[in-house]
Amino acid sequence: MLASHLAAVSSNHRILVVYGDVASYMGTTLPKKPNKLDIMSVSLFSDGAAGCVVGTVPRQHEPTLYEVHKVTSKLVAGSFKDMYMKVLVEGTVINVVSPRVPIFIGKHCDGFARLILKDTGIDMEKCAMLCHPGGKTILDTVEDKLGLVKQQINTSWEVLRAHGNMTGATNLQVADYFRRSDAYMKYEWATCVSFGPGLGMEGLLVRNPHYKATAVIEGIPRPITRPNDEAEVEEEIPLTADALKSHP
Repeated sequence: MLASHLAAVSSNHRILVVYGDVASYMGTTLPKKPNKLDIMSVSLFSDGAAGCVVGTVPRQHEPTLYEVHKVTSKLVAGSFKDMYMKVLVEGTVINVVSPRVPIFIGKHCDGFARLILKDTGIDMEKCAMLCHPGGKTILDTVEDKLGLVKQQINTSWEVLRAHGNMTGATNLQVADYFRRSDAYMKYEWATCVSFGPGLGMEGLLVRNPHYKATAVIEGIPRPITRPNDEAEVEEEIPLTADALKSHP
């Protein structure tokens, strides 16, 4: 957001955005008696970095990879204890992702995707989905609730398999993988969705300026499965020590 404001001041401005995360500070070895949270932290999270250049009016020699057309944010009520990271004085890092996170995402991702596309005239089945690969369960949930075909979200799976969860750096990695893939020329539009502490949801609607209208999208969108309006999250899920130690 800051980069877009700085770029908007003048068409001559170019803002270099660099993001890096060192997940190894959470530890790369398991304790003698590991729980599920320990195993998740060591096996899922990894170090990573990514960068991009943000501007407004491209010069003739500048290749434009994405045009950002919309930015959307949402905070999910009642979820602030379900995802957070705390650094203690002695340097110990507590990283909490509770079992309720995929439930919250399953309840809200469809409405959030609709919010991103609201008043645009663009249908979800015509968009690629560049989703932050927080884990297998999260990608499975987004794919199912939005009725996506594999091609729409395949880039997120590729990044998860290759690098795991690089926290904030993963978003740009997914965008980079996508623009290098065959699917890049098959979609004019992409929705970018990320989930983080809060529980917060961040979304972008981006356009591929190199899209060719003759490209064919493979697959037929599956029927969208709607979450029960209240049951998935409103049902009391106790936030206990045991719950925090488990992870989907």
